Amino acid sequence: MIKKFENVDVIDTLRKIMLHNTRYYQTDFEYDIRTLADAAESNSWTRPFLWMSRESGTWYFPERDVYIKSTHPYNSWQSYRNDQGVKAYWVIFDKQSEDHKVTGTICELDYPKHADQVQKSAVQPNRVELVFKRPAAVRVYDFEDYDKNWYAIHRENGDIYNRSFLVENEAALQNQIADIRNACFQEAEPVGVDEYVSEMVRQHFCSRGYTVGDMTYVIPDDVFEAVRRGIPAYALYPDNRKELIPSVKEADRLNMHETLFGIRLEDKKLLDYLVKRPSMKGKLFSGEELLLLDSILLHTGKTDALNERGRETLDRMIQKLDLVVSPTGNEANEMERSLNHEAESDELER
Repeated sequence: MIKKFENVDVIDTLRKIMLHNTRYYQTDFEYDIRTLADAAESNSWTRPFLWMSRESGTWYFPERDVYIKSTHPYNSWQSYRNDQGVKAYWVIFDKQSEDHKVTGTICELDYPKHADQVQKSAVQPNRVELVFKRPAAVRVYDFEDYDKNWYAIHRENGDIYNRSFLVENEAALQNQIADIRNACFQEAEPVGVDEYVSEMVRQHFCSRGYTVGDMTYVIPDDVFEAVRRGIPAYALYPDNRKELIPSVKEADRLNMHETLFGIRLEDKKLLDYLVKRPSMKGKLFSGEELLLLDSILLHTGKTDALNERGRETLDRMIQKLDLVVSPTGNEANEMERSLNHEAESDELER
């Protein structure tokens, strides 16, 4: 059963999916956000988009463009049929708030099925409308002419501000697209984003043979960040065996062999707090830890021995604080260089 997320923060939701599904080139998502921002500032912001997360990057296209043959969106959407790691979605915006937060509905796609539907429904463009920057001009070309002479057209007219591929029967195309989209939305089951991501991670782990359920997914960049900061990160293996990663060098070696990485959920929250990821900033202390901290402060100066669970929780809090206040390797090196520089300056002054 495919899923959908209703009335959600679009960027935040897509980011959560991307962070747990895209292993490399996560910076692609920043380009997606710019596309979203540009659309939100134009009259096209309420139109549906199609978004894809794969192992190496993301794609974000206006829905209509994916159904126009011979275009980059069409060719890109058709390119990953054999990629088992693709997650694809429809994105429909509902509204934009004053702080530029965009809410909407995101519907999961059966990507192979949808790629087939696109291939059968897509139409060939017959014209191309180009909007040039300097001098400002709008020109329409026959598609075959543009396809053969695009380099000369660009060289003669300068930079292009916008390009639109036009079809013979736009109304028929829009009706066909709407039928496919509406069928998908009606079939989809509403679900919470966090629940969906947790199940996605579980399935990913199970497909690689790790079924214990004590770890959450972590990408290589976050493994490197965790090891640098002293947060435990693990290499996971099909026999439910896990090994602590001792160094960034070892993490890099394991990554070269496409090893499955994992981190405990509590440590992942701490890592999110430390790296201050946009829209994903974690909390340093859990509710249980805050209650314990409140109790300790209330009983300061009194004899009130903690039970075993309380001592374990307190030890964990101390470890967190130590990681937060202690500089990372790079920060420590920078601090050492700064101190040495100050010492040299003092020596010169003397």
